Amino acid sequence: MQAIDLAEFLPNVAEHAGIADVRCALVDGPVPVHADEYPLEDVFSHVLKNADRYRRPGTPITLVLETTERTATITLRARAVAADRSQVLSALGARWGRGRG
Repeated sequence: MQAIDLAEFLPNVAEHAGIADVRCALVDGPVPVHADEYPLEDVFSHVLKNADRYRRPGTPITLVLETTERTATITLRARAVAADRSQVLSALGARWGRGRG
């Protein structure tokens, strides 16, 4: 593990993801976290590729970095095309089921 500044890391991942119109909304100043850089980059690359697959053509993908005193939150915002929920969740690798009640 190493110290990574998310405020520098996210724009770098966005730039090298090979996806058009990926934007970053960042906080002022560094946001240090302890993580393994390459696996973290793989996670964001995978998520960005899925967002690109399901976004409306011509719309941006935005990574939003927010912080509190003790936490950092990264939110991905994209306008998705209308799709069957099961197809999207399956493509994202999520397990899901319909609740009873």
